[in-house]
Amino acid sequence: MIADLLYWIGTLLIIGFVFLCVPILFMLIVTAHYYLAEGELRRSFRKASEVRRL
Repeated sequence: MIADLLYWIGTLLIIGFVFLCVPILFMLIVTAHYYLAEGELRRSFRKASEVRRL
């Protein structure tokens, strides 16, 4: 019985984890792609490297 309970808890945790992480990952990929398309990411990297030099 305890094993069944642990099995269901693990299954629910995995399903919840997937449902939480998949949209977040999707949003990150979409925003990264958008920034790369706009060239913003390269500009921000240049700014960061300039700040590091100072």
